[in-house]
Amino acid sequence: MKRIHKFTLILVLIGIPLALAGCASTPSTLKKGNVPEFKKVYLDPAPIQDTPAYKTFLNSSRSEAAKLSYVLDRIKAAKNLTYWFEGESYHWLEAYSGAVWLLWQDHKANEDAHSFIRKEALRFQNPTRPTLIQFPDRSRCLATQVLLNELDLLENAVKQNTHK
Repeated sequence: MKRIHKFTLILVLIGIPLALAGCASTPSTLKKGNVPEFKKVYLDPAPIQDTPAYKTFLNSSRSEAAKLSYVLDRIKAAKNLTYWFEGESYHWLEAYSGAVWLLWQDHKANEDAHSFIRKEALRFQNPTRPTLIQFPDRSRCLATQVLLNELDLLENAVKQNTHK
């Protein structure tokens, strides 16, 4: 139970939202939110237009809370990732459960999704043991940056969908 309570912070996966946030093999070599080829990193491969998370979002209110629900759905779909918080690893279900709890407890009505992720990251940051997402290739990215990338991906996809 203690492990779940500690992990409730995982919605934002509480990485460090610094200018040097991003993805790399080790925390000491973090880059600016991108892999070396300057491509943004996401929870699951893009494009997202055919994913259940995106389709659910399009049929939702499209509110800020719906955007965070989209991120939760993306966490749930990315079952092959490992989440690192305070030096301990967690699987997708623990990350998802903690994220749902954090959303219920701390998200205020109409609070901007980007601001919520940044606020929670600042609230619980630990510079010596950042919150990371480990991908199947063993690379690790700062979790906050990946989640912010997910929100950007969603917003861009919605804009493209609107223009069609």
